[in-house]
Amino acid sequence: MAHSGTARLDNIPNELLDQIGGYLDQCSLHSLTLVCRHTKQSAYEQLYQSYTNLSVEKPIILFLRTIAYNPDLAAKVKSVTVRNWDAEGVAIDARGYLSEDAVLSMSPTEYNKQLQETMKNLNLGPQDEKLFHHLLQLAQATRLIPTRDWSGAFQLPQHPLLPESSNQYVQFVRSLWNNIEDAYMIFLLSLLPNLEHLEIRGWQTTCARPKLL
Repeated sequence: MAHSGTARLDNIPNELLDQIGGYLDQCSLHSLTLVCRHTKQSAYEQLYQSYTNLSVEKPIILFLRTIAYNPDLAAKVKSVTVRNWDAEGVAIDARGYLSEDAVLSMSPTEYNKQLQETMKNLNLGPQDEKLFHHLLQLAQATRLIPTRDWSGAFQLPQHPLLPESSNQYVQFVRSLWNNIEDAYMIFLLSLLPNLEHLEIRGWQTTCARPKLL
């Protein structure tokens, strides 16, 4: 029979458990979170120290949702490595967004006509409306955006020369509503108080980017 001094996962010192966790892959760390509270805390320390997302099939919103509801986990993140993400405007693409550079030469009438044709069959709006409203409240609480009624921003992108089109806060809320990863990345970075390293692979310097970024 094991005596009371036998080392078990639930009584190993945190320092030693953290060192062990440093040698484990993500799959093993996820398994460790299910063993007990003691190992769960240590595994989370390892899992959330860094966030890497280089796959277009892995939406950034999944990680954003986690840290938006768990600020204690957000505080653990020290390193972020991500792929280049979907911007609100690069060209007329499958989502129907136009870059500012591409449309400045168009009149508002021409722009709206082109936009309506492109977006006719699209179903815009957040994939998770509950999360959207949580993020909107959080953005105002953390002063990322001013506190006001933002319902007017839930609309199609406007011509850059129209009133409020270039407002950085309107652009942010509109992108958040329309599931644009520009807004997700702005929010993600704003929620990581201890971030020390940021690496963006495939950054397109010629792309128009949000002013808040």
